[in-house]
Amino acid sequence: GNADLAYSLGIPRDNIILKQNGEVVEFINGELTKKQEKIIFVILVPIYLFIGCMTSTTIIEIFPILASITYCYTLTMAANYVVLGGLIDAIYWLFYDIICGSYTGAFADTIVIVSNTLSLIHRKKEVNYSRK
Repeated sequence: GNADLAYSLGIPRDNIILKQNGEVVEFINGELTKKQEKIIFVILVPIYLFIGCMTSTTIIEIFPILASITYCYTLTMAANYVVLGGLIDAIYWLFYDIICGSYTGAFADTIVIVSNTLSLIHRKKEVNYSRK
């Protein structure tokens, strides 16, 4: 696929990196390094949980914290997982909005859930089609 095309255009195989859409590569002094996005996530989770515990008075108020943690984590992953994380995030918010009586928010969350689900189904069909 893309790696073969790059190679056929004269790019050495050692210089070809295949990544998912949205993934970041970083070079320091000409050497490929791994981004430290997951370290940022590990730092933010305790902060989210601490703030959630200090400010929540009911278990229902934890749903936005869980949504933030899920979303933060999935942003460190490949494109399909970001869509899945957005789906999980919207489900947390949907529960929260219904319990709090925010039906406009629940409607918006439902639209996000449907669109992310359709996106995942479409991506799965594309992957299955490309393997044939």
